[in-house]
Amino acid sequence: MFRFFMCICLAAMCAGTALAQSATGGNGAFPTPGGGEGGNIFEDLNKSYDQIKRKGNGKNINDVRKMLDDNLNGQPKGPVAKSAAAICPICKEMLYRHSEDGFRCIPKDVDGNAMSMAEIAWKKTQCPVCQAQFLGAMPGNTNSKNGLDRDFCAHSIGKACVQSNVWTCPDCGYAAQIGSFGLSWDGKPISEETKAFVRKDVSPVMFVRMCKLSGIKEDFIKKGDAHNLRHFSEFIYRDDMQQDPITDWIKYDNAIKIYKQQKAPSTLMAQLYYEAACACRREMNGEIAVPVLHSTLEERLSYSIRRIQHDLTAATIEIRRQRNETKMIDPNKSDTDSQILCEAAEMIIKMGEFTEERITAARNPRAGVTQGYTTGDMFVLCLRYAGFLDRMGRFEDANKALNKAKGFIPPDANSEAMDAEREAVEFATKQLRLLRDFVDGRKKCLELENECLNRAMWENLVAIHHKQVRFVNPNSVLAVPEKGQLDSAWTAYMIGELARRCNEPGATPAFFAATDAILDRQFAELDKEEKAIALKKDAPEVQSAAIDRSKKLGERWSMLRVWVAEQRKLALAGGKLDATVKEVLDEVLQSAGIDPAKFTLPNIAVETAVPSAPAPKAGATAANATPAAPATANAGGIKTRDALYAMYYDAISRYIKDKKSNPPSLNALVQANYISAENSCLTEKGSLICPETNEPLQYSKGFTFGDAQGFVLYRTNNPITSKILFANGEVRTPVQKK
Repeated sequence: MFRFFMCICLAAMCAGTALAQSATGGNGAFPTPGGGEGGNIFEDLNKSYDQIKRKGNGKNINDVRKMLDDNLNGQPKGPVAKSAAAICPICKEMLYRHSEDGFRCIPKDVDGNAMSMAEIAWKKTQCPVCQAQFLGAMPGNTNSKNGLDRDFCAHSIGKACVQSNVWTCPDCGYAAQIGSFGLSWDGKPISEETKAFVRKDVSPVMFVRMCKLSGIKEDFIKKGDAHNLRHFSEFIYRDDMQQDPITDWIKYDNAIKIYKQQKAPSTLMAQLYYEAACACRREMNGEIAVPVLHSTLEERLSYSIRRIQHDLTAATIEIRRQRNETKMIDPNKSDTDSQILCEAAEMIIKMGEFTEERITAARNPRAGVTQGYTTGDMFVLCLRYAGFLDRMGRFEDANKALNKAKGFIPPDANSEAMDAEREAVEFATKQLRLLRDFVDGRKKCLELENECLNRAMWENLVAIHHKQVRFVNPNSVLAVPEKGQLDSAWTAYMIGELARRCNEPGATPAFFAATDAILDRQFAELDKEEKAIALKKDAPEVQSAAIDRSKKLGERWSMLRVWVAEQRKLALAGGKLDATVKEVLDEVLQSAGIDPAKFTLPNIAVETAVPSAPAPKAGATAANATPAAPATANAGGIKTRDALYAMYYDAISRYIKDKKSNPPSLNALVQANYISAENSCLTEKGSLICPETNEPLQYSKGFTFGDAQGFVLYRTNNPITSKILFANGEVRTPVQKK
């Protein structure tokens, strides 16, 4: 049955002999561990045991030992002296010591001294909600050796690297920034309202996530937690941990929910949303590892991973050569430029699709085809490609690549097997489902990243518009900035880059042009201050420090110019600039000492300001906080977006009052007769279309009713500069003052 099961899975994935062709020079022969040519020590031992059984001496342990000793070819037999024990090539200690409690295998230099190694620093902490104690990983060992995206998202190399600035409790899900864990954003102890929110809205989701992480079935715990498995902190975290078991994006997802409930300021929310987006992107580009996958399938998957990595490296080298960039080629390291990696993946994907007929032939080695990509290879390649596209900010293309990867995994292991083999077919189907679920997990990460970047964008705009940030003095660029002060050029660039990734064709060129204008002024100011410093020869230390800072600023600003030119080419054409966003742009220019009236805006039309709906009065209930009711179907139907939003907010308010939960979909409002089908503006597939602009609108079902920052309905492509229905009934663009 086991052999039959493996045939089903391998046939379903097309993981044939061609899996390893490219990475091994075309012969597909990977060395097997522990053996000679094509064999290994386990096969030798099994052969020896089989010989003993055939002789009928299987019950005599001395015969077994003699046969095994004969196969050791003269090696020492039985227990050996300590002086003859095997030595670990890494730590230079006796190999048997690795089984001792607390032993650490640390590399040593030629002199036998332990080499310094990057390690994770842990701190024991206690959850203020459920009182669970767990180990929190301290940020450290970060680097950008695996690439730095143009929005400053760093991809680090090293198992001991900790990027997250947030901790989360594994038991209840409470999360907060490390420096203020257990406190509210304002430094006060968390309130009872926050604790109740965690128990109601965070803990149930965290429980499901922790069950998946620890490999425990939810029903097993719910039916009776005799082993106290619900307290994940007691067995997930250990003193000898090498990595934090909870994924970073989960920590940030919990923290954002809690800080929103606490009504944290826009500056803090912008930081959390941005860091959450980076955590999602690192997950998208992380290791392709599927938990609980059968060892043979895992091995075949590793062959595909190895082969695709080999071919990606070869393709990036070829692209560099074609660009006459041979100085940037290092065959021992993978390329880290996301644009080069995208081109390399596209080159290989076209090759794989072109030779798709060879995939079928590769399933049968007797067909004579020894090359070509298998579906396992294409599965891995599309996953890698999706990560590269994500790093470029091409979310729609990344989602298509993930769908393509999922398409290479069949939904089930169909077979004409007999009833006795049905169990193996079911098990194989579950294995394939694990691979498909892995892709679905990355799709959710991509969706969350897109949402977080949108929110980071408008939270930054709100923070600037409401005077919550401070900028450096534009007339003293060599002065060391105070804590919390922002560089105007970098701020303008980041807003422009976030706008580009959020498909904001109006804001992107405007803020990129502002970045160039600010850099021109800052370079001129830097040159003036350098000349003034050169005259101060009576203070050599001050002069030396100023010269060093001037050099660093010049290098950073020059790099920023290059980045602006690169990212401007990737931006969408057309679009309009919202009037309120234009006000924020003017404020950034003024902070840099530039008169907005003298700034030449790119060829972009500026939209007129849109009056926002009045905010509900304090203490208003869901019924009396509802905007004015729109015209009914009998009065002419829904004609404007404001009327559409008002109708849906009224329906959602009544639904929540009756059902005690958010509507799972907009169709649910129609099915429950809260909205008439003819007025719903829903397509057959349930998509909401604006009756005024004919644009698709998105419904966010995870809002908290009454939250002035929670999205309910918004435009899919640019939620920043178009009107949004918020969870408190307001209709406004995000950057308009509440």
